Amino acid sequence: MRKGDRNVYKHIRLWGWCPKGKYGRPHKVQVVQTVERYRDYALIKHWCPEHNKLLRVQRYPLTTIDKIERELERLEKMTAQPTRGLY
Repeated sequence: MRKGDRNVYKHIRLWGWCPKGKYGRPHKVQVVQTVERYRDYALIKHWCPEHNKLLRVQRYPLTTIDKIERELERLEKMTAQPTRGLY
């Protein structure tokens, strides 16, 4: 798969737990969620910007991602502020 075949979106920052915290304990951070679209599926990745550590990767069908993005666009129109940015 070529790099040009995918769209990468940086989504809202979510609150989540990063296992690599102070003194090795988990800590709560603003986890960045990115969506990488491929031809027939999409990957949602959660990573901790503080430690540059990938926390979770999930594979979704494109229909689910489209449904989520339609909901995000509806929310953006209601609140008049963007919830995601293109890399």
